[in-house]
Amino acid sequence: MKLSRLRIEAEDAQLETGCDGEVIRCQRDLLPVAPLPDGPRKWGTFHLLGYWIAEGFGISQYQTASTAVASGLSPGATIGAVFLGHGLVSIACALNAWVGATYGINFPVFARASFGIRGTTLAVLCRAVSAIVWFGTQSYQGGQCVAVMISAIWPSFKRFPNHLPESAHVTSSQLLCFFLFYLMQLPCLYIHISKLRYLFLFKVMIMPIFGLTLFGWAVGRAHGFGPIFSEGTASGSIPPAVMFFSAMTSAIAGKATLALNICDFTRYAKSSRTAALTNVFALTVPVTLCVILGVVVTSAAQVIYGVSTWNPLQVCELWNNRPAQFFAGFCWALSVLVTNISANSTAVGNDLAILFPKYVNIRRGQYICAVLAVATCPWTIQNSATSFTAFLGGYSIFLGPICGIMLADYFILRRRYMNLTALYRQGPAPYWYWHGFNFRAIAAFALALIPNLPGFVEKVNHHNNIPKAATYIFSCVWPVGVLVGAALYLIFSAIWTPSAIPRPPSPAEWREEVSIIVRELGMVFGWLGTGLLLYSRIPIFKTFQSQEDCLPVSLSLDHLDKPLKRHILDILDFVRVYSKGVARPVIIPAGGGGNDRHTLTCNWVATGFSLGIFVAAAIKAAPRRCCCSLMPSGRLRNRAERIRASCCAEGWVYRVRGVYCTAWSDIVQSRAG
Repeated sequence: MKLSRLRIEAEDAQLETGCDGEVIRCQRDLLPVAPLPDGPRKWGTFHLLGYWIAEGFGISQYQTASTAVASGLSPGATIGAVFLGHGLVSIACALNAWVGATYGINFPVFARASFGIRGTTLAVLCRAVSAIVWFGTQSYQGGQCVAVMISAIWPSFKRFPNHLPESAHVTSSQLLCFFLFYLMQLPCLYIHISKLRYLFLFKVMIMPIFGLTLFGWAVGRAHGFGPIFSEGTASGSIPPAVMFFSAMTSAIAGKATLALNICDFTRYAKSSRTAALTNVFALTVPVTLCVILGVVVTSAAQVIYGVSTWNPLQVCELWNNRPAQFFAGFCWALSVLVTNISANSTAVGNDLAILFPKYVNIRRGQYICAVLAVATCPWTIQNSATSFTAFLGGYSIFLGPICGIMLADYFILRRRYMNLTALYRQGPAPYWYWHGFNFRAIAAFALALIPNLPGFVEKVNHHNNIPKAATYIFSCVWPVGVLVGAALYLIFSAIWTPSAIPRPPSPAEWREEVSIIVRELGMVFGWLGTGLLLYSRIPIFKTFQSQEDCLPVSLSLDHLDKPLKRHILDILDFVRVYSKGVARPVIIPAGGGGNDRHTLTCNWVATGFSLGIFVAAAIKAAPRRCCCSLMPSGRLRNRAERIRASCCAEGWVYRVRGVYCTAWSDIVQSRAG
């Protein structure tokens, strides 16, 4: 694709909204994913659960726990530390997953709300650097898997001559296998994010079976769990408590990037509640099971072979079964491949697409990530257990404050309010702040680094003059960064209050505001509906009498309290009276209990005039979980498919055959939840 063509696509993807400010150029993939019935939002509970199972069964998760065991921490304490770490990071993952599923936006767009339209570059670069390094590390691990498979077929490959110096920290055979795996994963980068669920499904079908087989081998050869869990004793000058929290931080750091990155995938989820709850369960249970596998196999290797190894591929090389070695190498290579694409390359693709929208889309960003990952020299990270732990825990010093600031801004400061269309505008817009930068978030980010900075320096350069207290604080680097960053941001926002903090309307104000919207905007939406009917060449003056020729519009009132439901019913009655002389719509109650639904059934004439009034009034009155969509049936299905639109409270903007349809949050700010 030529660059000129990509520029045209970016221009076509701009949003036409009613907010002040100039529309920002962006790629189509960065626009909100609309909850259309046949749209890309097809990720359910099974797909999200498969994502985390596919992510959990990997070499990095295996090494997270086994590194702590190899360093001297007992297996039982290691499992407890990892479970605690996963429990903490699952909260952040669930909250960010909820935002992504609710608004259909990814991380770079979500970060604009707290850091500013231009200030989000800071958060994006921090996340991109981490993902690039992880991509290189995972690719090197994939190369090791390829080496195991080749050695299982041709044992003479272990004697491959080395022509590189010892200072390179890599041999010629390892470098060859690295580039073989590197080239094999390049075609997979072309897969679109919304289609990755099939790749997760393939991994889910293979890796749990392999994990159970490996678990059974370890327990059987070690003659039970007793010898396994008796191995490992904390020793040396490091207190056991510090080693415990360091193992917890290593477990968190492996998911700290995903705590920010998860909304890149949950934007394709069917339900925000499902996305949040699935993340909490999947991250604390299935992912922790893989960690337990690493602890058991590492401790079993100490019992069986008398070797303390934190690399599962080294355990495979100790086997005297070549088919088993090949199968193990293939399974670990598949695990690395899927994780590398889902957790690393897609993150960099989203980041670069929002930084350089004229020239880079998500696919090009993924290939740029692959090129930059080679420059990180990932083989140096795998030198020892100590360096790998330092790498895992060290970079959380930057990711923790970003996560804390974003969550505090949306859930505490703005009380779950967001003007979605303003996230794509610059100039006099709510999230423009000061020249596009929110200095409150930037200052909070910089100051939140101070408590962990001495410990980070000690981990990287091994300075002996760093106080012990600083290293102990650094053992909880991510939780400290999240809490300090969130607290400082809230304090700065209380002192210098941003001008773009919406206030939720009180129940007493709802009726008056809805009446104003109906009077002033009802005919606007009515003419919008009429224009769509004219555009599709449907005779608007023909009245259909049968039920199958009607156009039903469903309004879900799930999880709303009784006063709000009663108020919505009053609004529906108001709409019926207002449009009585136009179309005489019929409101049909359906469902019951906690799943109340009310269907407005009207003919094509009523669609043009009363549907807009109904949507504007009902959504404004119920700004939480309401979604109205045109769902035609009967013989009008083929024609109506061309004009189908979906409207929801967050202010979606849809493009119907070249015509931009703007929802009502351009006039009022909406609430999700």
